[in-house]
Amino acid sequence: MMYNIRKTVSTGKLIANEDAEAPAMEAEVASTSAGHWHRAIEKRPIQMLILSLIVVGIGGVLEIVPTFLVKSNIPTISQVKPTHHLSFMAGTFTYAKDVTRVTRR
Repeated sequence: MMYNIRKTVSTGKLIANEDAEAPAMEAEVASTSAGHWHRAIEKRPIQMLILSLIVVGIGGVLEIVPTFLVKSNIPTISQVKPTHHLSFMAGTFTYAKDVTRVTRR
């Protein structure tokens, strides 16, 4: 990268006082019509924030609620019994303790 920068700088020519040029600005024409319907919301950022939060909240609720209402989402097997997370961790800690004991010898 430094090589590319050095080659680019060495091939360029420095113009000490280059005149700045820009196209002339066009005059803004005031519109007599009301414009689009969303222009009223865009002019008020706080109201736009509140409305967008409401819309995103409704969309989130519509995505989450069906997962709680439909019981067929979670397959259940009658032979499998759920275990408590502490009993699982107890076995893990016992195993970790045995492994550290073996490695110390």
